[in-house]
Amino acid sequence: MDATLKTGDFYEKIALERSTMEINIQATVGICAEFKSALDAEKAEVSVVIAPIKVTSENESKIRVISGCNLWQSCQNVQCWYSLGSRERKKARR
Repeated sequence: MDATLKTGDFYEKIALERSTMEINIQATVGICAEFKSALDAEKAEVSVVIAPIKVTSENESKIRVISGCNLWQSCQNVQCWYSLGSRERKKARR
């Protein structure tokens, strides 16, 4: 990438060095002991996969990775960040 700078009456073209970055992202398989199939259901232990679902960057020095649970749509645990129950509770607060 090049940049053009004006210094006095002269324009100077400066070559900017681009750095590269390697990021390895993978899913995590595990056990969730907080799964709730309904709001009034007892917590159950289930196998889950937590996987990256979105990677964003505002600039080249800051990267944000958003992860999700494969059972989020069926989980009603409002205490879990990934669950449908948590998302519905956030909507109700608005």
